[in-house]
Amino acid sequence: MTTTRRLGWLMFVLFTSAGLPACGPSSGAPPTPTEHGAIAQVAAAITSAPAVETYAALATTSVLVEQNGRIQGGHAAVRTINGTPLLDPGYELSVKQNGSIDSTKLVIADSVHLLQNAVVGQVATNGLSSAANATHGAVSAFAAPPVLPSLLPVTPGTSALTVGIDQTTTIGPGAYGAIVVKNNATLRVSSGSVHARSLTVEQNGRVQWLAAGDLRLSGQLLVQQNASVSATFTGATAKDLQVHVHGADGDGSGSTCGGDSGPWAVSVVQNGLVRGLV
Repeated sequence: MTTTRRLGWLMFVLFTSAGLPACGPSSGAPPTPTEHGAIAQVAAAITSAPAVETYAALATTSVLVEQNGRIQGGHAAVRTINGTPLLDPGYELSVKQNGSIDSTKLVIADSVHLLQNAVVGQVATNGLSSAANATHGAVSAFAAPPVLPSLLPVTPGTSALTVGIDQTTTIGPGAYGAIVVKNNATLRVSSGSVHARSLTVEQNGRVQWLAAGDLRLSGQLLVQQNASVSATFTGATAKDLQVHVHGADGDGSGSTCGGDSGPWAVSVVQNGLVRGLV
């Protein structure tokens, strides 16, 4: 998923059938982690995974928290065992250097990879690989996370929408092609559903819902460094803005991270934050 400056963040319930990375450029090879072929330390096994509404990140195949990335306010889990393709080959859930997942919440995945200075809470897994200076809570056996909710249907339009650098645009519910919010720009949505082919929010850009609503994408979502997608009205929580991403991992619909094409439907770049408020 830390720095003292303003972080990019997403405040919504995010549903995607694909992998979810919080991603950024590599800073070089990390130290070789301590490998644990079996569970490293044993806690009381969780009897069942938490209910679906308590997750900040819930994916079918893979979750990757990149350098300085954070997931807060909810559990993080991957349903698939021995899935492919994986965002970090060999591991269903990975947290890179200085990344974190809320230490008061659960991490659930078939295999978990923690790199240097990564911080997570209790881990339920069949296999943990952890750097010596990573921090994690008690480790117990994997328990299958809940089934992902069905995605809401999407009918994108054909007209692209671009908000120019330093500009602010307000729209209502509607259907669009590709939506691009340029550097330091703001797109405000008065309320309701926005259907689109894709959404790209460039560095320091903002997409703000002024009342409850949802975003439905037939393709992919890219939120760049220090950018945000959020519900900003008084009293808003994550459930007031649902984001449904239909784009499949590696579907070629144009999501990039650090200039490199990647096998993801949702990208949240370096210093990004995925936050669930439930």
